[in-house]
Parts: sequence; C-alpha cells; structure tokens
Amino acid sequence: MKIFSNIELIEKYQPQNVLNDIKEHFIMNKSKLFDLFSKSSCPISKYKVSKQLSFIEVNKTEDQDFALEIVDELHDASYFMSLSKKNRTIITQRMRSFAVDWTIAHINRIKLLIDNGILELPFESEQRVNHSPMMKELNEVLICIVSGLEIELDYWQKLPRASYLSGLQVSMGNFFRKLNQINMSQKDQITLVQQLFSLFDVDWDEGARENIKNSLQQPSLEILVKRKSSFDNPIGLEEENILKKNNLVELLKVFYTYRDQLRRF
Repeated sequence: MKIFSNIELIEKYQPQNVLNDIKEHFIMNKSKLFDLFSKSSCPISKYKVSKQLSFIEVNKTEDQDFALEIVDELHDASYFMSLSKKNRTIITQRMRSFAVDWTIAHINRIKLLIDNGILELPFESEQRVNHSPMMKELNEVLICIVSGLEIELDYWQKLPRASYLSGLQVSMGNFFRKLNQINMSQKDQITLVQQLFSLFDVDWDEGARENIKNSLQQPSLEILVKRKSSFDNPIGLEEENILKKNNLVELLKVFYTYRDQLRRF
C-alpha cells in the first residue's frame, strides 16, 4: 500500500491555489459587499449597532465596524457565489478529496511508527527492557493522534455527495448564525441573500425565497453544527490517558486548528 507524502498530495490537489483564489476574490469584492450593506434598501440597515443598542451613545464608526463583521463572514461564500454551478461542485469535490486523502495518509504514516515501535531493540534479549516514561508518553501521543484522525476521517466519509450548493452551504453557516444573533427576521435574511445573489449574479435559477430557506439557509446552519462536532474531545481521549497536562493541552490546540482548517469545505 502506497502512503502518499504531504508534498505529493499538495502537488496533486493544489489546495493553496484555491485558498489564494478565495483570498484574492474577497479582497477585490470586500468594498462591493460593504457598499451593499451600507445602503438603506439593504436589511442590514435595520440592525445596525445604533439601533440594537439605542440606549448607548454610538457613532457611525461602530455601525461601519458592525457592517464589516457581516462582510467578513462572507469571506469564502463570496468566492463560491462568483462560480458557475459546475465549478462550485468541482472545487468542493477537489478540496474534500484532498481532506480525505490527507487524513488517510497521516493515519497510515503514524500507524507504521506505532506498529513497528520507536527505538525498538534490534535483537532479542533475555533481559526485559522497560521503556522510559518519555517513550511511553510518545507512543501514547501517536495513539491519540491516530484516534483524532480517525474521528476526522469518519466525519469526511459520512458527508453527503458534493453538489453545486455544497460550497455555499458550508461557507455561509457563520453568516446565517451572525444574522440570527442580531435577531434578523426570516424575511429580511432571505431578502439579504437575494441581494447578494444579484450582486454576484449567482448561477442558481432556483434561488427563489422558499428555495433559499430550504436549500441554503437551513442546511448551512445544520452543517455548521456538524462542522463543530467533536471539538469538545477532538482526539476521543480516555480518562486513564497518561499524557502530561501541558502536552495534552498543546496536542488539543493543534487538533482544534487542524480540524477547523480542514473542515472549511
């Protein structure tokens, strides 16, 4: 069984090219989004800071910051809005395939280390050798990493097949959550999405009000919950684990970042 290296997988899928395209697109269109949110015809105007907190002295700068918060939640979504149905599907499939292959490669690579032993003695010895606490903890770290990666692989393998809406659904979850946090009505949320679709000329003829709710808004929020799953125990840690507290904290931090980045698509 061939185990692909990180370099081989990166060369195969070119994920950084997608991330660069997303970043460049957002930089080019950020002002356009801000202009939309600044219009009185945009539903956002009803929910500005000054109206949310009418009993506090606020100014125009705070309203602008509020609008920019909403804009930032569309960092990835604005890119997917600019793509055709076909290309939205291709990008999502490509990045998900990369995530699966990347995770499998890491699992297999680490299992080789675990199965073959680190600094295992080359010759049999009648004298029993007790591994040092450090070596035992190192082995436990590897076991924990594999456990976390297998949880991650299970997440990816249970995802439904990517469609032309998948990129929008995944990337708009935080956007809809933000709208709910400011108590934006359902009607205004749908109107705002329609304005965004018009702004980017989104390739989705079925994007009527009811379809936006059922095929985009609700799935986006459901996917957001699934994306955040297993973050409370990202490596499936058992209570009797022997890892030192500092090492465990550092390992969990790495996994939080790993999982957050990989589940972007």
